[in-house]
Amino acid sequence: MVQEKINLLSKIATMAAAMLLMSCDSLFHRYYGVGGCWPSSDTLTFTYTPKNESKLCCQLDVELRNSSDYKYKELFLRVERFSKIERDTIVDTLRCELYDDSGHIRGTTAGILRQTSFPVDTMEIQPNDTLTIRVSHLMDDKELQGVSDVGIRLSHCDRRQF
Repeated sequence: MVQEKINLLSKIATMAAAMLLMSCDSLFHRYYGVGGCWPSSDTLTFTYTPKNESKLCCQLDVELRNSSDYKYKELFLRVERFSKIERDTIVDTLRCELYDDSGHIRGTTAGILRQTSFPVDTMEIQPNDTLTIRVSHLMDDKELQGVSDVGIRLSHCDRRQF
């Protein structure tokens, strides 16, 4: 029993350290808890206003935390990005594979939760812009069981990508 607790604490500490290292280049990183059941009518909205005086090159990732109660191999998401300055909405459909072809879990696990990150796109954010990102699921289930948190990460990217 004690050994199991030590193993669990070790896994949690490793996951926390990995998240801390990954956040070093993050501009914005936020999660919303959906309480283990994500209704199809629930669109999550994230707003980022950078305090930059020059263009920012960013990588957008959607991140998911789910439990073993999630019964599917994949998850389909709708990701909308709206730029206040450009007045343009870009909509992406994201296919998030939670297991590889061999049935192994993608991402990291700690306790009962699995955390997986999915790249969406790279983009430039103009000075004094406000970026609004909306995420909703496109699954047939009215309430998606097993999803605990949905988040986004904006991180610096290499300007040579443009």
